[in-house]
Amino acid sequence: MDKTRCIDILLFDDLNILDVAGPVQAFSSANDDGVNRYQLRYVSLDGGAVTSSCGLRLQADQRLKIEAHYDLLIPGGRGVDCMLQQPELQEILNDWHDSSSDRRVISVCSGALILADAGLLDGRSATTHWGRAAVVRNLFPKVNWATDALYKIDDRIFTS
Repeated sequence: MDKTRCIDILLFDDLNILDVAGPVQAFSSANDDGVNRYQLRYVSLDGGAVTSSCGLRLQADQRLKIEAHYDLLIPGGRGVDCMLQQPELQEILNDWHDSSSDRRVISVCSGALILADAGLLDGRSATTHWGRAAVVRNLFPKVNWATDALYKIDDRIFTS
């Protein structure tokens, strides 16, 4: 393989643990044959530990910051609502997306609201958890929501 894809996993309080564990297990299992396809790192806004919605504590490796060759995965969960309207996060997300033609931004379920809040989904096709369908259409009308789709890929932005 030509290149190891590095992925930062954004951690925040009240995230859905399945939205972290599922993708992380898939990326990790892709390395089981000894080929290092994915390198994972866990980040939070302050670099500290978080508590998932089921009570499981997760420790970040470091503070969220822009890295030249890292993709970003944003899980969903109840905690998404507390992550909205945070200028620091919005700025990081916009810089993250703008700074590299190869960098991917990925959301799982309601994590798409964080991307929409930063304006990254404006004019793009995206999906999110069906339970948020009515809310996202009202909050983020500039997004072409396809909430009946399992995933959408629009350029380097992946929503599922």
